[in-house]
Amino acid sequence: MKRLKTLYITLLLVLSVGASAQGIPFLDNRPMKEVLEQAKKEGKMVFVDCYTTWCGPCKVLANNVFPQKEVGDFFNPRFVSLKLDMEKGEGPEMGKKWDVGAYPTLIFMNSDGEVQFHLVGARDGKHLVDTVAFLLENNKPSELAVRYKKGERSSQLVTDYIHELQKNRKNRTAETVATDFVNHHQQLLLTDSLAQQILGRYVQDPHNEGFLYAYQYRNQLPANIVEQLEAKWKMFTKSYYIMGNGNGLAINEDGMRTYYEFMVAHEVAKAKEYYMQYKLPASFIMKDKRMMFECLEMSKGIDRIAGGQISMAINALEKMELNDKEKQQLEELKKHYADKLINTQNR
Repeated sequence: MKRLKTLYITLLLVLSVGASAQGIPFLDNRPMKEVLEQAKKEGKMVFVDCYTTWCGPCKVLANNVFPQKEVGDFFNPRFVSLKLDMEKGEGPEMGKKWDVGAYPTLIFMNSDGEVQFHLVGARDGKHLVDTVAFLLENNKPSELAVRYKKGERSSQLVTDYIHELQKNRKNRTAETVATDFVNHHQQLLLTDSLAQQILGRYVQDPHNEGFLYAYQYRNQLPANIVEQLEAKWKMFTKSYYIMGNGNGLAINEDGMRTYYEFMVAHEVAKAKEYYMQYKLPASFIMKDKRMMFECLEMSKGIDRIAGGQISMAINALEKMELNDKEKQQLEELKKHYADKLINTQNR
């Protein structure tokens, strides 16, 4: 009996090993550096399954497609394969680098870590193999990519290349290309309409040298470009929001304050307005008494701060336990904002 039990266990192990060998033997959340080293050693490319634990189509691929023998027969001789949870470890960083905006995303790269192509969404085994085989055979750098890699940097070439990258959903790469261009061709920003469009449409971070140069000489720029730059000053304040912390919203208060001081240093006339339009609503969403008082005081004299936001902050403070000094401060704030509060109530 004992011998039969041993044979049974051995048989199960053999069958399980055989079954796993039929499909793709993934490395599970291994560091990219190790995966690339292994790919170079084996003379293969790298395939990365970018997944999340909550993604339904990711589970379909993992349970029904990747274990298929036909899929393993195609992938295993060509790729070192990695499963990467996009919400853990290196996942978030790699997701930004690769422009991953949906799940599952399947990344195919050479052993130097250069992405050759990617696929988004689940598909059956035959479709997956046929698609990857076609792309391996026909995926070659576009003429624009080749010219860019060789060093061509005319504003027309860069514009066309950015459009191509965006068409292929490589938005972060497009932003990188745009940022590099404006940082290294600052003089063109004052005279070349295409260079101005690259700056206005695709460069998001006001800290970039090209952005700051153009803003310094904004009186020489078309009005619509100046409006786009102002919008970016404002929108970048939102980058200091911290989402999903358990309470729904928090802010990097020190970072946001430093950014406000940065705007002031670069003579952004509406710096305080941009700052308060994001910090004030964050203060009452977070129920942060100190911050609400600070924001209400700082918002005095800013016409574009919405009465609704003022009202919500004051209402939130009225429900909190306040000391005598805070009660007096709140009454003074209510008097100061009386007109805005009345207008809000009448709507």
